[in-house]
Amino acid sequence: DFLGVDVNIAARVAEAASAGELLVSDRALAALDVSDLSVGRKRFFRVKGVPRDVKAYSLAAGPRRELPGRRSASRPSGASEE
Repeated sequence: DFLGVDVNIAARVAEAASAGELLVSDRALAALDVSDLSVGRKRFFRVKGVPRDVKAYSLAAGPRRELPGRRSASRPSGASEE
């Protein structure tokens, strides 16, 4: 079994996704190379047992667009809000 806050957040992010939608947390997005992905609108939601709102983004294959406020020194940033 997997336990802990990170697993709880991952389960809630997956649960919040609509059919056919891929959502990732802000922490997961920061770890991805999004150069070939389109990053969609930011969402905020509460997760029981987590003291802060969770931020999640939708991902899709497609051309990269700039995401306001997201910068990375080591790789290009994600896409824009929709």
